Amino acid sequence: MSNNLTSWKSTLKEAHGKFVAINPEKAQTELGFAMQIFQNSPTLQGCDPQSILNAVVNVARTSVTLNPVMRLAYLVPRKGKCVLDFSYMGLVAMLRDNNCIKSISAHIVYEDEEFDYDVAYNKISHRPSFAKTEEQHKSRGRIGCYSRATLPNGEVVFEFMPMWEIETVKRLSEGS
Repeated sequence: MSNNLTSWKSTLKEAHGKFVAINPEKAQTELGFAMQIFQNSPTLQGCDPQSILNAVVNVARTSVTLNPVMRLAYLVPRKGKCVLDFSYMGLVAMLRDNNCIKSISAHIVYEDEEFDYDVAYNKISHRPSFAKTEEQHKSRGRIGCYSRATLPNGEVVFEFMPMWEIETVKRLSEGS
């Protein structure tokens, strides 16, 4: 155990130099967040040191933050390795910060709603219907979900995913 303790702490110290070279302004803050995350996770502490180094340095490369209040990205143990995972909020922030989108939103489509998706013309018509009670809401069947993004040139694009496809992706995900 003390070998793992020494290993992850020395790996974070090694990451500091690399982080400073990429993003000196954020190095101390982000490595402080990383230290807190590792102190609270014995599983992360046991991860492969090279994967720890890569994940922490990727925080600097992507200009994301590990700040737990922001909830943009996380250090996650996966099959003995430490990986940098982005939340949907982190992905949206990166897309916005890199001028890939102006805005984006996601919407669930229920069976009792008017919905039409014209794939050829990239148009969605959706008239939401709101349940009167939580019980009624929970009993509603879901058809799928779509996103609506406004691009920097003002164009609006939609992507729709039916529930069967969402469930397939969910089953393939380790953390679902």
